[in-house]
Amino acid sequence: MYMPEHLSIMEKLLNRKFEKSELLSVEETEVIRQKSIHTWDKYPQRVFEIAFEERKSSRFQKFIETLAKAAAQDVYLWLPHTRSCGLHKPVKLLAVNFAFEFDWIKEGLFSIVTADGANRLTLDFSEDGGEYLLELEIRGREWSQISY
Repeated sequence: MYMPEHLSIMEKLLNRKFEKSELLSVEETEVIRQKSIHTWDKYPQRVFEIAFEERKSSRFQKFIETLAKAAAQDVYLWLPHTRSCGLHKPVKLLAVNFAFEFDWIKEGLFSIVTADGANRLTLDFSEDGGEYLLELEIRGREWSQISY
């Protein structure tokens, strides 16, 4: 039901054609989800709120580069329909298009989790009185040490 939308978002966030065959099964996805929840949940969380447009700034790019260096492994993108459509195979954090448009993900929320499940970055974007905001929630073994 959500597969076309899910694949479309993946293509936009990864700047490339994305095929259904690149997705893991729903069962494999759930195993990874359960492992991740029990791994990063034991680490402290940090929350920062920035203007939505700031995700295109050099400061934000440096922040993402710092995360990539701190946990030098591939990541999963957890989108609103990942659990029902399947998780993609891990990609490089620096391959993610953070210049995404506000309306690409109508739920306004997605997470990036390292392949070992030990770190998570949740991007929660919203509009409040004409102001577009992005809340960054960071949690994990390496990432919770990093400030924006």
